[in-house]
Amino acid sequence: MIRGRTAFVVAGILVGSMVSRPAAQNPPSRVLVLDQQARTVTALSLPGGSVAQTATLQGTPTALLMSADGQRVLVLDRGEGRDAGDDGFQAKTRSAVTILDGATLAVKGRVELAWGLEPLSMLSAAGDRLSVVGQGYRGKPAESQPREFVTVDLAGAKVLSRIELPRPATAFLAAPDGRTGVVLSASEKRKGVLSPAELRFLDLTTGSVAATVPLEGDPGNPVLSPDAQFLYLLDRGKPSDNPDKNVNGRLHVVSMSTRAVQGGSDAGSKPRGLVLDERGQRLLMLSDGVPAKGPANRDRAGELRVITGGTVSAPIPVGTGPESLETSADGKTLYVHGSYSFSKLTLPDLKPAGSPYTFKTFGEEMRVSPDGSRLYQLWTEYFKTYDLATGTRLLEVRTGKMSTKMFQALDVGLKNETARLNAETQARRNGQSSYVYAEASLAEPRGTMVVRPDGKVVYTLNSQTTDVTLIDGVTGAVIQKVDVAAFRVLCMPGASTALLAAPGGVSALDFATHQKSDVLSAAAGRFDRAELSPDGRTALISGPGGVMIVDATSGRPVGTFKPFGVVADIAMDWGTAR
Repeated sequence: MIRGRTAFVVAGILVGSMVSRPAAQNPPSRVLVLDQQARTVTALSLPGGSVAQTATLQGTPTALLMSADGQRVLVLDRGEGRDAGDDGFQAKTRSAVTILDGATLAVKGRVELAWGLEPLSMLSAAGDRLSVVGQGYRGKPAESQPREFVTVDLAGAKVLSRIELPRPATAFLAAPDGRTGVVLSASEKRKGVLSPAELRFLDLTTGSVAATVPLEGDPGNPVLSPDAQFLYLLDRGKPSDNPDKNVNGRLHVVSMSTRAVQGGSDAGSKPRGLVLDERGQRLLMLSDGVPAKGPANRDRAGELRVITGGTVSAPIPVGTGPESLETSADGKTLYVHGSYSFSKLTLPDLKPAGSPYTFKTFGEEMRVSPDGSRLYQLWTEYFKTYDLATGTRLLEVRTGKMSTKMFQALDVGLKNETARLNAETQARRNGQSSYVYAEASLAEPRGTMVVRPDGKVVYTLNSQTTDVTLIDGVTGAVIQKVDVAAFRVLCMPGASTALLAAPGGVSALDFATHQKSDVLSAAAGRFDRAELSPDGRTALISGPGGVMIVDATSGRPVGTFKPFGVVADIAMDWGTAR
C-alpha cells in the first residue's frame, strides 16, 4: 500500500500538538477512502458510516491528501511504468494530481506532474499549492526523462512552475507558504570526480534556482526550524569508542532568508538525530559524550543539545548512551532513555531532576507510566518493570505463550529433519558422498507495547507467537495472555475497553475483567491500520480490503464492514471546517 506524505519539518516529534474536539458548528466527521481498483474516492460519514459522496477518477490513483482546512482533496497518480533499479522509475506516463472539492468531491481538474513521482508530497499550509519531485529516468538518451521539482496552483488547477534538477534529489522540502523549495544533493563520486553536497533554493513562483549552497562533509536530510527561518543539516561524523579515531558530528545551520550557511556547531559523538519539541518551539539532539580510553568509556555521560533559531546550546549532561526522548503526561518532565541508563530533566528549563539510573540491560522499546513511577522496557520477548523511586528492577517476564513457542520450535525441527533426509536420499540416488540442504529457523520475536491511560495495564504484542500479553502496570506481573494476532491496541476509556486490531478482524478486552469479545470478523479486510478520533469517540480500522467503524464509547461496531476493491489510502477528516 502506498501512502501519501506531506512534511515541512522533517524530524522526529517529541511533543505532539493537541487537537481539540471539533466545534459543534463544524461539518460532521468523515473518512475518505481511495479505492485503486474501482478508481474512486468515497466519503463515509462518521459515526454512521453511510456513503456521503463518491468521485470517479482517471489513471491509477495511489495516494490521498487533504488540505488542513478541508477545502481540497488531492489524489496522486504515480503514472504507468516499471522500476528500473538504480536508473530510477521508467515511466510511460507522467504522474498526475486530481483536484477535488473538499465538500462535494466534485472534480475540479487534473494536472500532469513529473516523471517518476516520489512518495513525499509538499502541500502548503494554506492548501493553495502542491509541490512534488520526480526523479526522472537515466537510460539511453532517447529514453531519459528529466528530474523535476513541480509546483501546482491548486485554485487554478495548473502547473505554476517546473524546475529541472541537474543532480539527484537526496532529500527535499518546501516552506510552509509553498513559495520556496529546498533540494539536497548528497556528495557523490562519478568517473573519479567528487562532487560535494549541495543545497539548492528554488523560487517556486518564478520557477528558478535562487541559490546553490555547497556543503562540507556528508550532511543528512534538511530539517526546517519551527519558525521556518532556518535549515538544519546533521553530519553524523565518524563515531568511535577510540578517542584517537572518533570524529564528532556537526550541525550545519543555513538561513532561509539569506540562503547562506550561518555556521556549524559540534554535534557530539554519534548524534542520534533531531527531535521536535512543539511546546518549546525548538529542536533537541542527543549524542554520546567524548570517548575515553579504558573501562570508563562505557560509563561516560551522554549529551543533550538544544537548537533554537540559529543557536545551538552547550551540551547538557544526561545518562550514558542516550537513545530516545519521552515527555511526562503532564508535560513537566523530559525522560531520556539510554541503552543502559535512564535520566530526567525538568521542562521547559531542562535542569537535571535527580541523578541518572544505570541498568545492566536495555530495551528496544521503553515507556514511563503516566504517573511517572514505573519504567517499562521491552526487548524481543522480555519485559522488565522498574521502580523509578529507587531505580530497582521489580520483575522480568516473558511475553507470548510458551505452548506456541514450543510448537513452533518443534515444527521448525521437523522441517529441518525432513529437508535433511530428502537431501541425503537424493545424494545417494546420484551416487554423491555429500549433500546440502537449507535449514529453517525460528523468527526472532518482535514486540511493541501500549500503556493504558490509567497506567494499570501494559499491553504487549509478540510477533512470534502472534498474541497479546497483559502485564500489571504496577507490579510487572503477567495478568493473562490472549490469542489475538493484533498489530495495534487502541485504548478506549469511554467504553472501558481496549480494542485489538488484527488483520482478520477486531476484538475487545474489558478493562476490569480482561475478558475478550469478538467485535467483528472480516478476513477480507486484511486490516493494517487503526486510528482513534481526537475526541476519543470513534475508532477506524482499515486495510486493503475495506473499512470498519467502531463506536469508542461502547466498543461495538457501527453498521457493517465496508468492503472495497483495493484500498490504496485513506484520509481522516475529523470535522474540519469546509
